[in-house]
Order: sequence, then C-alpha cells, then structure tokens
Amino acid sequence: METFWTLKLFFVFVLGPAICETRPNFLLILADDLGYGDLETNGHPTSAAPSLKKLHSESLVFSNFYSASAVCSPSRMLRQGDFLRFSILDITRAFQLFVMIMPEPCFGQCNNGDVSCPLYSNTTIVEQPTSLPDLTQKYTHKAILEIERFSKSEDPFFMYLAYHETHHPQFAGDFRNASSRGSFGDALMEMDHSIGKIISALKKKNLLNNTLIFFTSDNGPSLMRHERGGSAGLFRCGKDTTWEGGLRVPAFLYYPVHVQPGITHELASTLDVTPTILALANVTSRTDVSHGFDLSPLFLNHSQEVRQSLAMFSTEPKKAFEPYAIRYKHFKSHFYTRGSSLSDDLNFDHACRSSSRQEKHDQALIFDLSVDPSERYDLRSPEARKLRGQMEQLRQEYRANVTWAPSEMAKGQNRHLSPCCSRPATCEPFPDCCDCDEEGSFSSPNDRLPEISVISVGP
Repeated sequence: METFWTLKLFFVFVLGPAICETRPNFLLILADDLGYGDLETNGHPTSAAPSLKKLHSESLVFSNFYSASAVCSPSRMLRQGDFLRFSILDITRAFQLFVMIMPEPCFGQCNNGDVSCPLYSNTTIVEQPTSLPDLTQKYTHKAILEIERFSKSEDPFFMYLAYHETHHPQFAGDFRNASSRGSFGDALMEMDHSIGKIISALKKKNLLNNTLIFFTSDNGPSLMRHERGGSAGLFRCGKDTTWEGGLRVPAFLYYPVHVQPGITHELASTLDVTPTILALANVTSRTDVSHGFDLSPLFLNHSQEVRQSLAMFSTEPKKAFEPYAIRYKHFKSHFYTRGSSLSDDLNFDHACRSSSRQEKHDQALIFDLSVDPSERYDLRSPEARKLRGQMEQLRQEYRANVTWAPSEMAKGQNRHLSPCCSRPATCEPFPDCCDCDEEGSFSSPNDRLPEISVISVGP
C-alpha cells in the first residue's frame, strides 16, 4: 500500500495573481507518476499525446531534470529532507482560489474504512465522493473560466495544475479505450486533451505569448502496475527508489519569444521551480528556498551550470542515513540503496524489488551517467576513488545544511480530521455518513463551481 496517499494533494488547481514588472503569466503543470519513458517525445511508440508533443517541440527540454522525491507527498516540498506539511488554511493563505481533491487509499473495494474522496472549492466540499472519470473535465472547465476572467484584467496570473493522470487507477472519461497503449494511454490522452484546451484558451485570449508554461512529473513510474503503470525508459528501477528511474522525470519549458526551443543537458530539479518563478515575477521570497536555484539565467542568458549538484533522499528518510545519493555534474554516487514494491517485486532487476533492503555501500557506488545512464557499471578506477571523496564531502555539506521537520507519518491517524461533507467526522455510521446527498453533489462536467470569495495572499 502506498502510505503517502493520505498526505498528498492528489489533484490540485490553484490560481492567484503574480506580482511583477514584466507581467508574465505562469502555468505550472504537474503530471502524476509519469515516467521518463512514457511520452512519445521520449521514444514511447504508442503514447499518443499530440498537445504535449507540440508543446515539447516548441519548448526548452531538460534532459537532466529530477523530482525532489521519488513519491508524491515530499515531491511537493521546497526544501530537501523536509516533508511537505500543509493544511487547508495554509493553502488559503497561499492562493486566492483553489479547487482540489484530497484522496484516501482505495484498492479493490473502495469502502475500506476511509472517507470518500472529497472535491474542495476553497474550504468548501462541493462533492463527496468525487466522480473521478469526469474530474479532469471539471478542472479544465474551471481553468478556462479563470483564463477568460483574467483576460479582462491587466493582472498577470499564476496557475498550478496538478493532474491525477497517469496515476493508477486510471480514469479517462471520453478517452476510454481510445489508446493503443491501454488504460495508461487513455489516461495520458485525457490529460493531454485537457492541456490542449487550456493552451487553446490562452491563445484565444491573446495570453499565450506572454505565458511561461512548465511541464513535469512528480516522480518516476509505478512499475508494480505492470502494463497499467508507466515506463522509466532506459533508467533503472522506478517510483520510491533513488535510482534514476525513480527521480529523473520529463520536463520542458515553453516561453515564446524569450526562450528558444531546444534541449539542455544542465542539471535541474523541481526544487528550482519556485525560485525561478519568483525571480521572473520580481518577487522577494518570504520562504526559505535555499535548496533551489533560479534557472532563468540558464534559459534566458544561456548561462551554464546554474546547479552543479543535487542530493537525493529516500522516501522514508532518517537523519542517520541521508542523503542516499548525490548527483554531481554527470556523475552519481549511491551511499545507500534499497528497492521498493512500487518498483515491482517481480522486476527482473533484483535491486528494484522490495526484497532489496536498505544497503549501506562502504565504498559508494559511482556511475558516469553521461555514458551509463542505466547505472550498470560501477566505476573502480583510481580517478573514481578521488571522485568518491569529493562526493562524500558534498554529502556531508548537504547533511549539515538540511533542516529536518517532524515526521507527519509518525503522528498517526485521527478520524476527527477526516474531510467530511457538511458535517463533523464524528458522525455515524462513519465513513458513509460523510458523503454528500445527491442534491449537494457536483456531478456535471459543465457545471460551474460555486462562486468563491477572493482570499488575498497572506503575509
């Protein structure tokens, strides 16, 4: 069971004003469990995603882009080693408007003692359980409405779209059985169609040429789902590991006129997204994002090596062992490794399986990813011994500079904190009593969400 689901904002749409002099708009798109090898543009022969294919061709593509974590919740963090901590009031302080669902684990039969997935409009639950097959259509519709609203204003905007696609279980709405890649391909087409409609709306309202669009994924693919999971391409293992397949993800940036299409092999991370957007918006950060770098010199001024190194943490981090791995330029060193059931307990590579327990490498593994991206050939030359020393020094620097947050998972579960439509979570019979009645549901893809009062950005 993927224990991180209870912490995760599974699908998020948030919108608010950007503060800047040059007045760009920002659209940040995050796919879920989309692996490096899952897109047609990265070589998958049956992944049809025409909107992303066109966007990719007109974008700066990052070939060495890493998620902050190999599972969902901590991949949304700002600082390395620090699990994302959030609450509904936290979000209302950060954004003017948001629409989201907060999922509970559901495998096989969905009534497993947890409440149904609620759909929030700001702090109000407007549907519970959420109709997942048409959820993306609702997000798309709301996003387009907000684009139309902002087209009438001089204020630039920041929009964050975190899709549930292509996470398992897959819901494809109108694209069911449309792809030759099966349910995964159907879900990819559903997300792609949504992205295409939103880009078309930006173009129709003459906003596209002044909008920076960044697309990436939260982590590598869930290989345990086999053909219904994703693909890491040539990279080793997948989700929930610090091997390349768990952390290296597709990423590309579209910013017409300002950024020329092409490819960059420079190192970058989701940790860099926030400081980059803040810099372009001329905003002085009130948040510690010291583990991230402003990437704008890379794509605006063609500077090299904005980031030289990156620390990689396990998904159940303990201070004594972290970080598990260090990437430095085109080299990567593993100090600890372990497999995961999310990378498939039937994987032909034993290092990926959960039976591969945490292993300390007294002589750290080291790979030259420029010639060995699959991490197969541990370097043993005299030069590699010197490089191991440099990697260990980098690791110690990261260890000294990471602030550790209290474990959210260690706090346990509290039924009274469960999202419950229109009534407290003390109701009976729990959890069925938390579901909305039919009149309170929000089921039509074309229904507009209730009007929401604007919440100003907090101090």
